[in-house]
Amino acid sequence: MGGDLPPINGPTVGKWRRLVLSFEHDAFDGQPFLVEMNARFTHLDSGLTLTLPAYYDGDSTWRIAFMPTKLGAWRWQTVSDISELDGHTGELTAIASGHQGLLTADPNHPNKWRYLDGPPVVPITLFVNGMLDDVSDEEFDRFAASLGEYYFSCINFRLSENDFAFSDVTNLRLNLELWQRLERRIEVLTHHGVG
Repeated sequence: MGGDLPPINGPTVGKWRRLVLSFEHDAFDGQPFLVEMNARFTHLDSGLTLTLPAYYDGDSTWRIAFMPTKLGAWRWQTVSDISELDGHTGELTAIASGHQGLLTADPNHPNKWRYLDGPPVVPITLFVNGMLDDVSDEEFDRFAASLGEYYFSCINFRLSENDFAFSDVTNLRLNLELWQRLERRIEVLTHHGVG
């Protein structure tokens, strides 16, 4: 598959890195968190497909985050129950990034872990209460860097009722500022090699 298609000229993204696509619909006046939207990503050489959901991110914007699992050309298309968000298409190229991939069970040693594109690893996990604390981005970056320096491969955290994940529970309105902060911090952790 893909040999008859034209070459990909879209953006590049590192394998195991995240590319966020954004879609706007300024005239939408319904409950934005209930909009159904996803994108289907197809790896042209292998035919592998990944279907990923969109999420509402405020300001009449929905986003879809994609992390390529294979090098090479990918094409994508959105599907939505809202016509203005349906049928968008694009293409991208996944390039080597140096990231070792996701943790997985080692196929040769089922009781051990390894990175999909890397060596075996002993996951060392830390439970963190402060993922949403009011610290600056610079302070959080220093924290994430120190985790990587001390070989922590994973962190574990949870959201509680004290984190105010919803700004309006009755009307299903998320606290977008909190979720956007969490998204930025997960990106920082990934940058420092912490899952």
